[in-house]
Amino acid sequence: MNLAEKTISPTKIQIERLETLALDDISINKEYFYREDLGQLGSLTKSIKKLGLQNPIWVNHSAKGYQLISGFRRFAALKKMKARKVKAIVYQLPPNEAFLLSAADNIHH
Repeated sequence: MNLAEKTISPTKIQIERLETLALDDISINKEYFYREDLGQLGSLTKSIKKLGLQNPIWVNHSAKGYQLISGFRRFAALKKMKARKVKAIVYQLPPNEAFLLSAADNIHH
């Protein structure tokens, strides 16, 4: 099974695609489940520099552009590193489903 065929339970939302996006093209929608306390990013930054980004961030692509759903710490660490691009799992969801997906992923962090 490739990445595009995986689904996320319990809502069975289909992953649209894996893309490399410009960081500047991604915004944070505070209507989604937004994680404000990102903690210390030093060890994450070091890890990304050493090993690369191991897990792509999640974004929703809508009329408002690409909006971050999950991966706030990774996104912030990459911004701090002045990276230009990031691997992202791209969804195309209505706002309420994007919010639920964001909450489901971020609530346990």
